Amino acid sequence: MRVTASGGAAGEQMCFTLLITGAGGGFCCSTQRCVTVPDCEPAGTVGDIDLDGVVGITDLMWVFGTWGSCPDCGSCPADLDGDCDVGISDFLLVIGNWD
Repeated sequence: MRVTASGGAAGEQMCFTLLITGAGGGFCCSTQRCVTVPDCEPAGTVGDIDLDGVVGITDLMWVFGTWGSCPDCGSCPADLDGDCDVGISDFLLVIGNWD
């Protein structure tokens, strides 16, 4: 059996009602099954800040352009190491993954 569905955001619950037939082909019963939609987006390369698939000069410019403390830790794309500061370790992550 294959169930195909589309839609639903990652982490969202999607529920399906399955209709089960008996050996003679007639309706037997139904049951509901729910699944959590997985995050099917491929993980990006560390250092690809602009998400163009390449770690390069524009990513390095993001690091230099936002160097220093992040005003909001959750919205600082160039803070690759997650320490709320864009600095040398973020620079090294870009250089280390350069395409």
